[in-house]
Amino acid sequence: MDCITLDKLFDICDDIHDAKTVCRNFCNLCSLVDGNWAEWSPWSVCDVTCGQGKYTRIRTCTDPAPANQGLDCEGNATDTKPCVKPLCPVHGEWSDWSNWGSCPITCGIGIQKRFRNCSNPYPLRYGEHCFGNTIDMRICIRKTCDDAGWTHWDSWSTCSLTCGGGMQSRSRTCTKPRPSVFGHNCIGNPRETQICNSKRCPPIVSAFSVDKPHTYSKFNGIDKLTFSHFIYQQGGDFSLATGTFKCSKPGVYHFIVTLVKKRSSTRVDQVSCNMYKDRSLVIIIRVDPTDDDTDKGSAAITESVIIHLNKGDTVFLSDCKHPPSTYMEYWTSFTGFLLYPDS
Repeated sequence: MDCITLDKLFDICDDIHDAKTVCRNFCNLCSLVDGNWAEWSPWSVCDVTCGQGKYTRIRTCTDPAPANQGLDCEGNATDTKPCVKPLCPVHGEWSDWSNWGSCPITCGIGIQKRFRNCSNPYPLRYGEHCFGNTIDMRICIRKTCDDAGWTHWDSWSTCSLTCGGGMQSRSRTCTKPRPSVFGHNCIGNPRETQICNSKRCPPIVSAFSVDKPHTYSKFNGIDKLTFSHFIYQQGGDFSLATGTFKCSKPGVYHFIVTLVKKRSSTRVDQVSCNMYKDRSLVIIIRVDPTDDDTDKGSAAITESVIIHLNKGDTVFLSDCKHPPSTYMEYWTSFTGFLLYPDS
């Protein structure tokens, strides 16, 4: 080829890639190198663990690489092909909230509700469930409800005492109707009391006084001193026949015993008795002026005691020395009376 003529006519050296095949040496293009692809790399692993993905391989323009204005390689440096893995889990998502429900009350304060579901989409294949609440609530307020009202009074209760001024009560409730949230509560007291049976109680009396010792007799296996005359008796708790006081009104009692030794022409050593509460010794009463057997004159002694008795307890004189009609004067006496009844 006449490279000089071609260059003059067509400026062949300006078209490098035509000149390299026609006038390489003339155009000083002997060092020009066009690029060429190297071999493809191996395919990569699938780029997903589930669902549809792709394999990838690459090549480089290095066999040889372009130099001194040589052409680059034509085509793609990257190649792909599809890969398929098992289907992926589907994570749940919330649906839109429903409309608010109606207020469930006609007056006062209520609660409205709305709902949503984990259905947009539903969780599948071990996908995560939605986080949060499926229900939402808010307060709704209606007009003020009616005010509360009292029920009728109950009947009066039984009086706490039968005399002396007891107490009785009656009650009502604020439930006709019950108070609403914004309604007014009942005005007044739910309970009333009043005094009842205010008449004076009769006094609690138990008292006796006896004299004229009668005999010394055995009752229920116990020797007891009996008397023949009541000086005073109130309550009916002392028996002349048995010489025994039997308590019918529990409380604190005062008992008094007076022994009078009879004047006699013969010698009388002493006169004595013991007072018992049931079978327990309470006091010892003894008349012995000279403390020997020579005394013939009259002598007396009085002993008293305050004790508590329960209902049914008995008090009597026993262990009396010498027959009473022979050695005791008739004014020998036994007295007892209630001081303080149990409340």
